[in-house]
Amino acid sequence: MLSPGTRSVDAGAKLAGYVLLPSVVHSLLVDPRRPGLIHHRRAGAAIETRIVSEGSLSLDPPGIVLAVDDLFGTR
Repeated sequence: MLSPGTRSVDAGAKLAGYVLLPSVVHSLLVDPRRPGLIHHRRAGAAIETRIVSEGSLSLDPPGIVLAVDDLFGTR
Protein backbone atom coordinates (compact mmCIF):
# COMPACT_ATOMS: atom_id res chain seq x y z
CA MET A 1 0.00 0.00 0.00
CA LEU A 2 1.45 3.33 -1.03
CA SER A 3 0.98 5.97 1.62
CA PRO A 4 1.43 9.71 1.04
CA GLY A 5 4.31 10.04 3.50
CA THR A 6 6.33 7.04 2.31
CA ARG A 7 5.26 6.74 -1.35
CA SER A 8 8.72 7.30 -2.86
CA VAL A 9 10.40 4.89 -0.42
CA ASP A 10 7.69 2.23 -0.96
CA ALA A 11 7.97 2.42 -4.75
CA GLY A 12 11.75 2.88 -4.76
CA ALA A 13 14.21 1.43 -2.26
CA LYS A 14 11.74 -0.88 -0.54
CA LEU A 15 10.50 -2.35 -3.84
CA ALA A 16 14.07 -2.79 -5.08
CA GLY A 17 14.85 -4.75 -1.92
CA TYR A 18 11.87 -7.04 -2.42
CA VAL A 19 12.61 -7.87 -6.04
CA LEU A 20 16.19 -8.79 -5.14
CA LEU A 21 14.89 -11.65 -2.98
CA PRO A 22 14.68 -14.78 -5.18
CA SER A 23 11.81 -16.15 -3.08
CA VAL A 24 9.58 -13.14 -3.86
CA VAL A 25 7.71 -13.93 -7.09
CA HIS A 26 5.08 -11.18 -6.96
CA SER A 27 5.07 -7.67 -5.56
CA LEU A 28 1.98 -5.46 -5.68
CA LEU A 29 1.85 -1.71 -5.25
CA VAL A 30 -1.60 -0.41 -4.37
CA ASP A 31 -2.36 3.29 -4.65
CA PRO A 32 -5.39 4.15 -2.51
CA ARG A 33 -5.95 7.34 -4.53
CA ARG A 34 -6.80 5.48 -7.73
CA PRO A 35 -8.15 2.02 -8.50
CA GLY A 36 -5.55 -0.32 -9.89
CA LEU A 37 -2.46 -2.28 -9.02
CA ILE A 38 1.12 -2.18 -10.19
CA HIS A 39 2.16 -5.81 -10.44
CA HIS A 40 5.82 -6.83 -10.51
CA ARG A 41 6.41 -10.51 -11.32
CA ARG A 42 9.61 -12.51 -11.41
CA ALA A 43 10.07 -14.25 -14.78
CA GLY A 44 13.37 -16.08 -14.62
CA ALA A 45 16.12 -13.47 -14.31
CA ALA A 46 13.78 -10.62 -15.33
CA ILE A 47 11.11 -8.65 -13.49
CA GLU A 48 7.97 -7.95 -15.54
CA THR A 49 5.82 -4.96 -14.59
CA ARG A 50 2.24 -4.23 -15.57
CA ILE A 51 -0.58 -2.00 -14.44
CA VAL A 52 -3.89 -3.75 -13.82
CA SER A 53 -6.95 -1.54 -13.42
CA GLU A 54 -9.76 -3.98 -14.20
CA GLY A 55 -10.49 -7.66 -14.55
CA SER A 56 -8.53 -10.20 -12.58
CA LEU A 57 -4.92 -10.75 -11.64
CA SER A 58 -3.52 -14.25 -11.30
CA LEU A 59 -0.70 -14.74 -8.80
CA ASP A 60 0.83 -18.11 -9.56
CA PRO A 61 2.45 -19.33 -7.47
CA PRO A 62 0.70 -19.51 -5.01
CA GLY A 63 -2.46 -19.88 -7.11
CA ILE A 64 -4.48 -16.84 -6.05
CA VAL A 65 -6.74 -14.86 -8.38
CA LEU A 66 -7.62 -11.30 -7.37
CA ALA A 67 -10.65 -9.54 -8.80
CA VAL A 68 -9.32 -6.00 -9.10
CA ASP A 69 -12.78 -4.40 -9.11
CA ASP A 70 -13.63 -6.18 -5.86
CA LEU A 71 -10.51 -4.86 -4.15
CA PHE A 72 -11.55 -1.26 -4.68
CA GLY A 73 -15.35 -1.59 -4.66
CA THR A 74 -15.56 1.00 -7.41
CA ARG A 75 -17.49 -0.72 -10.16
